[in-house]
Amino acid sequence: MNWLKHTRKCCQCLLSLTILLVFTSFALAAPKIPSQASEKSSDISKGRHLGEASDHIIVKFKNNASPMAKDKLLSKHNLKEKKEIRQLGIKLLSISLDDTPQEVVDRLNAQETNTIEFAEVDALIEPSLIPNDPNFSDQWHATKIEAPSAWNTTKGQGVVVAVLDTGVNCNHADLVANCISGWNVISNNNDFTDIYGHGTKVAGVVAETGNNNIGSAGVAFEAKIMPIRITNDTTGYAYFSDVANGIVYAADHGAKIATNSYASSNSASVQSAASYLRSKNGLFLAAAGNEGVLLTTPNPTSVITVAATDANDNRAGWSNYGDAIDISAPGVGIYTTSSSGGYTSVSGTSFATPTTAAVLALIFAANPNLTPDQAESILKSTAVDLGSVGWDLYYGWGRVNAAAAVLAARNATGNVDTTPPTAPTNLIITALDSTSVQMSWNASIDLVGVSGYKIYRDNIEIGTNTMTSYSDNTVVPEATYNYTIKAFDAAGNISQASNVATAIIPQAPQIVSINSYSVTEKNATTATIAWTTNLPSTGIISYGTAKSSLNLSATDNTLATDHVITLKNLTKSTRYFYKITVISNDGSSNETTLVSNFRTSRK
Repeated sequence: MNWLKHTRKCCQCLLSLTILLVFTSFALAAPKIPSQASEKSSDISKGRHLGEASDHIIVKFKNNASPMAKDKLLSKHNLKEKKEIRQLGIKLLSISLDDTPQEVVDRLNAQETNTIEFAEVDALIEPSLIPNDPNFSDQWHATKIEAPSAWNTTKGQGVVVAVLDTGVNCNHADLVANCISGWNVISNNNDFTDIYGHGTKVAGVVAETGNNNIGSAGVAFEAKIMPIRITNDTTGYAYFSDVANGIVYAADHGAKIATNSYASSNSASVQSAASYLRSKNGLFLAAAGNEGVLLTTPNPTSVITVAATDANDNRAGWSNYGDAIDISAPGVGIYTTSSSGGYTSVSGTSFATPTTAAVLALIFAANPNLTPDQAESILKSTAVDLGSVGWDLYYGWGRVNAAAAVLAARNATGNVDTTPPTAPTNLIITALDSTSVQMSWNASIDLVGVSGYKIYRDNIEIGTNTMTSYSDNTVVPEATYNYTIKAFDAAGNISQASNVATAIIPQAPQIVSINSYSVTEKNATTATIAWTTNLPSTGIISYGTAKSSLNLSATDNTLATDHVITLKNLTKSTRYFYKITVISNDGSSNETTLVSNFRTSRK
């Protein structure tokens, strides 16, 4: 799902189911946003993707794409450059009024893979906030993660945490000492006033001033807050592209950590910006979201995605879960600052995320020489393991532990460790099929402690893990792979390779699937849809003017891998939704994973 407002990530409070239904029909220019209730509303903000930008898409061209190739692509698909995130090579491209964003993205991904790295729909997201009891004043979460013990060593001094959100009230008595200059990426000015109330709550969790006889204390209460406002909308909504822009600003202005309490980690643009921040020795965190649903997107290695736990170390029932989850942190009843100048208690992955960002600030403050990879490894390896042993889809690597993390970071510095861990032993393949290889090995030994393991396939690193097992889900049927493992510690020392384990991938089951699809031609009354399949098949297109009512159909009964169907008798200047069902010789079928759409021409 691809939805934000000048970017990609998560938050707004629903007033009723009626308002939710309104979100499904966005106007041609910008989405219409309903007015927002008070920041102390008891309504739930789930951190969802709420709608798509209707007038533009996001495209990243390949580095070797020539200016002529770019101009040709723009002309061919009737696109015009609207905005650029220069550091990432990402462009926002305006589309024709005769097209929908998804239609153009489908077309580019089907036809222009030699020129572009990716194209995606810019999506509107809301912050992941669940306002709760405003009178709650017990900061249980700081004790749960053992922050007071960590404060004996460091309180986050010298570390800049960028808060990419709705702005921050830096005049708050408990924030004024820790706020530094920030930015508004929408207006390109330094007006980072909190226009919704969410960002001030997030900032307080990170670095509400401690030891000042006011309120309470942030987890890293001597860190500095860099407010970056990613929305000018009083609902708190933001686009993926604006989140990416905010990350770039943070990276270019010295932030060590950027925290974004929106569900933005599945955006290719945001991931690209997070990689840029990491190249400048910083880390980016995003909220998992509050819908209580399984996230089906894979884990982006450039983003740390955070789930929420309660006071009993149970997953908050509304916290999303899945392969994307890296870590968990307290997110229920978190006492923090409010934009009104007072205090409130709030819940959501919005607040688990800055809690984790603050623990990272403590890690970097304890050892400023750590690389981002080392800091992330310490964060995960020192977490309190919850749920299944090792990583699991509910808690990631576990619930953050500030005391253990700071101790590991300090030891990595104090020992000046130059001794690598011992090589892993007894690497074996435990299971495999046509799509994955599972393996395990015996643990390495290190003077300070093993932080994790690097997994190599045919001498190329393909992943890391803190446990002694790994699943490679990127294999090709009928291929042969040779795996080795190397251990690393918090100081960055890497062991010798383990023994080699060879995996021979079996043949894949013959299941028909769609390789690509797009609308190739259209006018006011017809539209031609082409698609390709991996096996000879027939196909059916179901279509209609509403996503929930695809009551028209057209069939291609030719058994082939290339298919073309022209839909006729359409209405001009109308948005149509469609899905493709492909049927193989043996009768099995596979639908497109999501319904796509197009718009007929105006004349």
